[in-house]
Amino acid sequence: MSRKKRKLRALRVKEEVSRDQNSTRRLTGGLVFSGALNIALATSLIYFAVKAKDTPPPSSFTSSMESGFVLDLSREISLQSAMEQYLSLDFESLVALLKKKDSVEGGLSQRDLALSTLAFKYDFDAKRALLGQETETNAFPLDPNKEVTMPIYMGLTDAQYRLVHSFLKTEQWPYTSSGLFNRITEGQSEKSLKEAFFLTKEFMLLEALFCPISLPKEDLLKLMTEGPWNLVQNFVDSKPLVENFSNPLRIHFLCQYLDSASDEAASLILKVDPEYALNKLSDDKVVALLGLLENKTELTQNFVLHIALGSRSDWVKQEACRLLYHYSNREFIHPFNYQSALDFIAHEFDLCPNESPALDIYPIQGEQESSMTIQIMEQPLVSSAEPHRIYTVQKGDCLSKIAKKHQIEIKELKAANHLDNDLIQVGTTLLIP
Repeated sequence: MSRKKRKLRALRVKEEVSRDQNSTRRLTGGLVFSGALNIALATSLIYFAVKAKDTPPPSSFTSSMESGFVLDLSREISLQSAMEQYLSLDFESLVALLKKKDSVEGGLSQRDLALSTLAFKYDFDAKRALLGQETETNAFPLDPNKEVTMPIYMGLTDAQYRLVHSFLKTEQWPYTSSGLFNRITEGQSEKSLKEAFFLTKEFMLLEALFCPISLPKEDLLKLMTEGPWNLVQNFVDSKPLVENFSNPLRIHFLCQYLDSASDEAASLILKVDPEYALNKLSDDKVVALLGLLENKTELTQNFVLHIALGSRSDWVKQEACRLLYHYSNREFIHPFNYQSALDFIAHEFDLCPNESPALDIYPIQGEQESSMTIQIMEQPLVSSAEPHRIYTVQKGDCLSKIAKKHQIEIKELKAANHLDNDLIQVGTTLLIP
């Protein structure tokens, strides 16, 4: 073979080897790229699988403050299931759903359920929003025993829903009276919230009840929040006539708050009519009242003294004596001994032993603002057998003091006035033998 042919053959071999090497490199690169792509794809699949596992199943409602909530009607959903989902929504989400007319079941729309839930769960005042128009509602049971039902609004027109939307835009506190009350008791203290509550019929009716004693709005609000709302609602539902408001009615209303340990009610009872509280309340109510008079004032001290020295049962007197020890910063003695308590009272309040103080209590009796004296005993009979001097008992008097002043014996003074005991009161007319 010539040199030239050998050289050409060597060149062809070299070119073939070069082509084989390039093919091998391309194949290897393709395999590497394919492997990397497969790894990336597998990693992506694993990531989305894990994410799908951790993500809760999609709800029938999707949140968007611009478009509102949409009920997924692509699948059949029962009214019970829809109600459960609506009751889980917050106020703003339900307001957004008021624009949705999509049917749910039985002719009800999403906006019907939204309005019903707002009224039931959030005390939205639908009646006021609809300007008092009559509306049709059906009771929907929320439990198997039908003990709790939710009124469902039905058949409202587009015009009525426009009223609801307008009310929501213009009313800062779009709630019922009980809704306003609940927000105040929960701690909301905005001035505008209280002013809105002051304009409710319930508050204005109670304001009329306590009008004769000029009770400030804040004090009346404090009283109301120291008891449950149903006490107010029951009073309003009884449809009381303003012209029949009287002290017994006021006391009856206040006594209901004693069970809720209302300090304001206890204080008001004594301001309204302490004589009624002293003589007409049952023993259990008096004990409940005394338990709320821990703060000493001239009025409370006088009232408690009358109870301690009056004719109530022993357990009432014991509670009254406990309070008097408390007022004097003295330790109450156990076991209770009434005679020892009387000795303490006589010494502490500068009284003669076994004598009742002539104490004045100054209640506000409706339109009357003159002072009144608590009557502890009947007026003594006046004897006309022989002429006597007449003496009117003054504040701070007791029989021994009066007898000493007129230089007579106590027994003579008691005999002349037919007194069986040593109890006297301010304003009593005594005959001086």
